[in-house]
Amino acid sequence: MRVYKFTKHVKDKLVEVELKVEERSDDYDQLHVEYRFDGGEWYHARDYENGAVKFWCPHEIHGVKVKGVMVPPDVKRELDELKSSLLAERERLYREYVSRLVKGEKLCVVHEVGCDWKRLRLYPLREWEEKLGTFRAYRALEAAAGFDIMSMNLDEERFSDGQIVSIYDVAGDKIEKLRKMREEIERRKAERARLIREGWTFLAVNRCWECGGLSIVGELDVNGNVVRMPSEKFYRMRNLLRQAVELQYAADSEGGKRLLSSIGTDVVEKFLKEHKVKLVIVSEEYDGC
Repeated sequence: MRVYKFTKHVKDKLVEVELKVEERSDDYDQLHVEYRFDGGEWYHARDYENGAVKFWCPHEIHGVKVKGVMVPPDVKRELDELKSSLLAERERLYREYVSRLVKGEKLCVVHEVGCDWKRLRLYPLREWEEKLGTFRAYRALEAAAGFDIMSMNLDEERFSDGQIVSIYDVAGDKIEKLRKMREEIERRKAERARLIREGWTFLAVNRCWECGGLSIVGELDVNGNVVRMPSEKFYRMRNLLRQAVELQYAADSEGGKRLLSSIGTDVVEKFLKEHKVKLVIVSEEYDGC
């Protein structure tokens, strides 16, 4: 516990301010600060930030409503250092907790929740909630699992209230599936980046479900996002796509008549690949044909 005393001027009158600061953070990563004026009643501060102790409610002092108080420079320096060190320690503990959860350590507990409809849910161990703060501990659990594992209703035949478990005991199959999915996404991202460096274009198009017509939406960047391409490149891609679609119609027609319901994209894709263009259908919507 740290105690500070200093004076402030309010309407040309000196007011003694006293602070009590605990060397720990709350669930919102704020310092625990209590304050009082002229030896009066103690109050809990809302938060401390950048030299200002902020109050939950204004205090009327000598006819002036006060919503907070600025601390002296030496006190500000100490409180800033304390807050920074506490946040740094929480970040370290957060990374440690996530790492240990991913390794499969039993650092979670099953709790029964609800009144009319009782169900079992997964929570961090109490000791880790105290170390990290409730909300940061919840985020760590979700980060380790890769999804909102705390919203799962657990099987009452497999789990019981107060049981200590790992995230893999609860959702091992889903976690493994998500891991493989992320690995596949990263593999595709790396492959896409390599091809783009080699001069390939990932042409994003809309395909009309009625006639099979293709219209350009943009191109994919390394991360797979659809982005706008330069005008010169757009016109070149549009001309290539028109040629490819005509070839496709010719291949999918009988006696010169287009069979709209059977128009494919195989000929288009083959033609575009000869020009280092990969076709990516991002949507299938009726285009008013």
